[in-house]
Amino acid sequence: VVMLLPVLSLLIPSGNISLSAPFIQFDAHFGILGIVNIVTGGALNYLIQMVSSEIAGEAFGALISALICFIAVVLLAVFCFLFSLFGFISIRNMQKITSVTAALGILMSIVSMAMIAIFNGKASDCIIIDGSFGFGLIVTLVMFCAVFAVNLMLWKTGIHPVYDEGVEERARIYKEVKA
Repeated sequence: VVMLLPVLSLLIPSGNISLSAPFIQFDAHFGILGIVNIVTGGALNYLIQMVSSEIAGEAFGALISALICFIAVVLLAVFCFLFSLFGFISIRNMQKITSVTAALGILMSIVSMAMIAIFNGKASDCIIIDGSFGFGLIVTLVMFCAVFAVNLMLWKTGIHPVYDEGVEERARIYKEVKA
């Protein structure tokens, strides 16, 4: 359950985006659902085109950078969960890989928070776009820390998943083959 928490925490908004320009107007948030809304709603093409704008190009460039960092956090959260599942399939050293992935998730969460703050600063100078900061990435950062701590403990203590199914039968077959 702990390994799924970073993915679930990304549903909490980490900031808001408001765009009010001729021919387009939308409100979204930095969260998994907000990113999906931006991509499927057609606003992503507009945002990419607005990077070359002389008036608001810096704000839109900062927004694109913040979105890329946030997508990296989402991918790292999904990888942490998948690597945890692979650990139960008995792939060796998954605790190490999951710990490293969680550490990268911590780092990218901090970078993403900084990029959202930079976007908010640049958006305050622009008339057509506005942004605000939420607390979702702080929760995600705490969840990545929990995943890192759990996997680090598992890595250091050497506890690996134990499968009790069929242990007695395997021992009986081993004795028969040995005899």
